[in-house]
Amino acid sequence: MQEFHLSQIYQEGLLKLQAKEYEKARELLESLLKDPLISSAQVKSSASDGHLLQLRFLALKNLATVFLQQGPAHYDSALRCYLQAVEIDTKDSVVWNRLGTLSCSMGLLSISRWAFEQGLFCSPNNWNCMEKLLEVLIAIGDEVACLSVSQLILRHWPSHSRALHVKNTIEVLEPIPFSPRVIDKLKPKHVRLKFLDKRKRTDDNLDEGVAPKKLNQNVELQLAEAS
Repeated sequence: MQEFHLSQIYQEGLLKLQAKEYEKARELLESLLKDPLISSAQVKSSASDGHLLQLRFLALKNLATVFLQQGPAHYDSALRCYLQAVEIDTKDSVVWNRLGTLSCSMGLLSISRWAFEQGLFCSPNNWNCMEKLLEVLIAIGDEVACLSVSQLILRHWPSHSRALHVKNTIEVLEPIPFSPRVIDKLKPKHVRLKFLDKRKRTDDNLDEGVAPKKLNQNVELQLAEAS
């Protein structure tokens, strides 16, 4: 009976979100997440907990959307929702894509990289994650990983102009002593990504307890599984 009531609260919150009544949607979804049944549900537990976890995941996912609609002042709250959501379900590439896109716009490039890598890991042909990861790697300045991702894209789409340009720039240009690195000749650009400042890392602005523990995953291993 209680689970049915919680499902009703979620549906009401979703309707308010769709109606663009963001404050009301936020109030309903936050009340759902604070419910003891929802907050105490454990990953890999009983079937009942599985349903409650799914409800928590959906509430977090949609609450993040509410925060995004409320503007940049609420981006940190949206980010925390996505980080909690991916702890529940690691296989939703849409959430990974949104997490990567948001964290990039906040200047949190290592989190953005991690998110797009994970999105690719669970959905190897996800163009959103693939193309965005390439640009984030350019912003970070990881030449080796950049070349790997450009080659991955070209295996799927040999005429991809951006991947070709990145690959050729890295492979063709010979490094000159005391000159800027080859990758510094590239600038990150993507219609759906916002970069605060190329090479600027502001990940320390996020509380240590929120930042993912496994940001430095091996890209080569990820891409080997994706190919």
